[in-house]
Amino acid sequence: MNIKRVLLVGCPRSGTTILQAILSSHPKVFSLPETHFFPALCSKNSFIRKLGLSTLKAKKVLLEIEQQFISQPTISTSRFSHRLTKQFLDLLDRITDSQEKSLWLEKTPQNLWFLPFIEKFSSKFKIIHLEREPKDVIASIHYAAMKYPESWGYQDLDETINLWSNSREISNKFRNAPGHLHCRYEDLVDRPKEIIRDILSFINLEFIDDLHQKSMQQRKVISRENEHWKKEISKGLKKTNSRFYAHFTKEQQNYVLAAIESQNT
Repeated sequence: MNIKRVLLVGCPRSGTTILQAILSSHPKVFSLPETHFFPALCSKNSFIRKLGLSTLKAKKVLLEIEQQFISQPTISTSRFSHRLTKQFLDLLDRITDSQEKSLWLEKTPQNLWFLPFIEKFSSKFKIIHLEREPKDVIASIHYAAMKYPESWGYQDLDETINLWSNSREISNKFRNAPGHLHCRYEDLVDRPKEIIRDILSFINLEFIDDLHQKSMQQRKVISRENEHWKKEISKGLKKTNSRFYAHFTKEQQNYVLAAIESQNT
């Protein structure tokens, strides 16, 4: 079983969901809703991390995936994080193989923050970083946080800016690194066939012409019913007006632009 493993990462609200929808439309790709396995596995308790122990939350994620896709679940979850990770990766390999596909794509944007930890467990990963115009990312995060406060943090504008800034800093550490590909959302919108071709070449899949058109049918495959902020997947890939000017006051716009500029100097 020679299954390819791909992670799609980036700052939240960078367009990772629509890119996941496009790539998961490929007949050789298996994908699923965000698992949050690695964020769940990396306990906030430093003592547990040093001992290399897995968490109950990560075990629950693994078992829920197995129950969803495997008719006769058999996994006995390990108490150790490195073994639980192997169980997670092997499970996604098995599911992919059982569906007669050759690659699985896991899209949890926050995996970006755990890449050094993740890459310790496998050299097989290909990792796609999706980036987006900073002011639009910040506006989109803050808009989602205010509209869906029960599901999102970052109602505080400074926290939103810091999320973008920290994500960019981490992603930059992997720029031009082997096994990593950085793409811009704006390029994907402007030149979808070219960018999709480049991505498929990176992950060793043949190009299929109409993937970005088929992606509109993928919402139920890659998102959950309560993830209302992902409903725009159904509209497909298209240019939209920037939420930055509609969502923020003029004072907030100036504050955000000044914060972005300070990061660029």
